[in-house]
Amino acid sequence: MTKLVVYTSFSFILDTFDISLRTKFADEHFHLITFRDHPKMVFEHIKKETEAGERSADIIIGPHWMILNLQLSGLLRPYDSPEYEAYPKEFYDPKGAWCAMALSPVGMAYNTDLVSEKEAPNTLSEALDEKWRGKLAAHEITNNVEGQMGLTYLTALRRIIGEKRWSDIVARLADMKPTTYQCMPEMALNIGLGNSHLGLPATLACISYYLDIQGRPVAHKMPTDIPYMASFAPTIALVAGGENPEWADRAFNFALSEDWQSRVEGLGGKIPTRPGVAFSNPIPDDAQYFPTLEDAANIPKNLEILREKLA
Repeated sequence: MTKLVVYTSFSFILDTFDISLRTKFADEHFHLITFRDHPKMVFEHIKKETEAGERSADIIIGPHWMILNLQLSGLLRPYDSPEYEAYPKEFYDPKGAWCAMALSPVGMAYNTDLVSEKEAPNTLSEALDEKWRGKLAAHEITNNVEGQMGLTYLTALRRIIGEKRWSDIVARLADMKPTTYQCMPEMALNIGLGNSHLGLPATLACISYYLDIQGRPVAHKMPTDIPYMASFAPTIALVAGGENPEWADRAFNFALSEDWQSRVEGLGGKIPTRPGVAFSNPIPDDAQYFPTLEDAANIPKNLEILREKLA
């Protein structure tokens, strides 16, 4: 039996990818086996299987920070995809091997019933103003049980804006004592429910379900006092412990193809990574894509620093 084992924290995108892959290879039969959970759980699942000498996933589809953690742990295998030549070099790593599957801007989210567009903060500094005390939400930063975007965002921000500004933002965030959520979509839902008025960081991809499908009063806004920040949401990668490399390579190449990338804009809050495919929501040329492999390597050190500053 031909199998393809895929682990993911992006269930919705996997379902669409599965159907599209079967359409691409309509004359061939394969059995798709999946494991789905929050990113931290997916990472630990792969790690435990590998340490036990068991077969793991062929492909992993997840947030970029998690893919880089797998690369740093030696859990990805190299592959030189023929599709790489169409992509900017910061969008892939053949040594990994991974490639950005979709893009998402990372900024702030707010409740449009409780906060008017005019009142919504334009900057990260304004979002940490006293007026939002008791109304501000944040993705969990130092106690990462399910995800790690809050910590990853602050780690990248330190590199991007410099130590002085970063320390000021962290001090103000600590003083605000925001309501924290382990899961970013849960944060988006609670903003939509009015339990928090404003939240950060927020990817457009994470709030899109509540905006586009549930019709919640949630809007996304990019702060103007820092560089435009975007992440790969998700990234697709090849796992070293998989047993079906031929089908893994096929699926990986398909994810980077013009065929699949032309479908990405219909998946809610996501922008195709393949140049020339996106028709709306373009990301500026000077955008900062994060995390880098350097950011990922610095996360443990930043976690200790932030635990002290946010205590």
